[in-house]
Amino acid sequence: MSFLGMDIPAALHQAEVLQAHAVDEILSILTGADSLVGQLEGCWKGEDAQRFINDWRSTHLQALRQVHDALAGFVEQLGHNIQTQIAASEG
Repeated sequence: MSFLGMDIPAALHQAEVLQAHAVDEILSILTGADSLVGQLEGCWKGEDAQRFINDWRSTHLQALRQVHDALAGFVEQLGHNIQTQIAASEG
């Protein structure tokens, strides 16, 4: 008979990996990129600069935040599913 259910230790490990290598990495990337774009204000003046920086903040930064939030929610759901499986296994 084939396995049905969840390998809880393996799922916990995968949740940790997703958190560290997806959620946390995207947060680090968006924070670093936002800092770099912010530094442009010190070395680039004018309408083109302001348009570029505003485009970053209103479009691209928001898109990265949405990706981060979606992945964080995905990992949270995985954690909930793991806890549900633990409770079912104990019952």
